[in-house]
Amino acid sequence: MTAKELYPSLVQMIIHAENITWSRFYNFLMFSTILVLSWATLWTAANAPESRPIVLVAICILGGLSGIFWAALGYRGRAFLSEYMNMAKEFEADSAVWAKDLEKYRQATKALMLRDSLCYSWAGSRVLLIGGPLAFTALYVVMLVVSCK
Repeated sequence: MTAKELYPSLVQMIIHAENITWSRFYNFLMFSTILVLSWATLWTAANAPESRPIVLVAICILGGLSGIFWAALGYRGRAFLSEYMNMAKEFEADSAVWAKDLEKYRQATKALMLRDSLCYSWAGSRVLLIGGPLAFTALYVVMLVVSCK
């Protein structure tokens, strides 16, 4: 395999890892929205069935556990992306493969530099993809307490 074949493959892996993590997050938000709306609808129902407390608790447990698992998936996805970005950066740093006159086109190197140097870098996608599901887990814990009253 040549460098001309390897780098485009690496770029495709970066794009794929990025798309997968955001797709998973979108699916989590849709799933959580449906659960929260189901819980709220059942909580406010005027003539709710006698099994309402059990269903409310089940929704909270399902939502809380899903938040933990989706946070783990977010962490995993960002770990893959970071690994691919670091591999691309190493590739771009190799003068035997990346010509000196192409230094200004080191996309992965620049992307990593921007990620680490911009203000609010602490509020990046890793925090959102892990913290978002964990925040929903906290919401489900509050909903569970309310459900048990």
